Amino acid sequence: MQKKLAIVCVFTFINGLCVATTQNIIYAAELVNTSSATIQTENFDKNKSKGKIEREISVKNLKAPDELEIEYLHPMNFTNRHIDTYSIHILESVGNIHHTDVYRGFTITRATGSLTEDNEKRDSDALGIGYTYLFRKKKNISKKVALAFDASGGLVLYDQAFPANGRAYNFMWRVGPRVIYMPTARTSISLGWTYMHVSNGMQTHNPGYNSGGFTIGLGWDF
Repeated sequence: MQKKLAIVCVFTFINGLCVATTQNIIYAAELVNTSSATIQTENFDKNKSKGKIEREISVKNLKAPDELEIEYLHPMNFTNRHIDTYSIHILESVGNIHHTDVYRGFTITRATGSLTEDNEKRDSDALGIGYTYLFRKKKNISKKVALAFDASGGLVLYDQAFPANGRAYNFMWRVGPRVIYMPTARTSISLGWTYMHVSNGMQTHNPGYNSGGFTIGLGWDF
């Protein structure tokens, strides 16, 4: 009887030990699976955030720095246009289309001088402001130096008819080459030569004005 009781106790102990061990193994497996899923989720979130940051950086790098241009132009082509223009162009970079940088912004221009017509000298001083777009085709020749060609157009409103006997608004077209020096990836200093044509597009009261000169550009992206 004692032997039977001892045998029963041994089997009961072994059975309890097996059941407890099995439960512990199942619990440990569940913990491992939960930890693994958490780690995978965290890694996915990290990779997703990293990819988003990389995309944002990539898009930002496609966008050229904003630019401030200071310009002096003297009269060309017409012998009776004695007008100098001083202009500031404030340009925001808005992207790149087919390897061409695109800018938009404002032009503030001051014209001083006169126009001679029918042997009469007419004052052509005027102050104007307008909206403009600029397209720049650029080719890097080194890590810090690039050659470019600019073309821009916009509408300028003046405080009086410009040139004299014209109208108080004009379309301003500008083209010309430029040399760009980039001390850093997001800053630049440039020097360009610009040819400008100003006219209002009408059949009458449209004397027109052509000029050429130098432009200094300062680019930044902070």
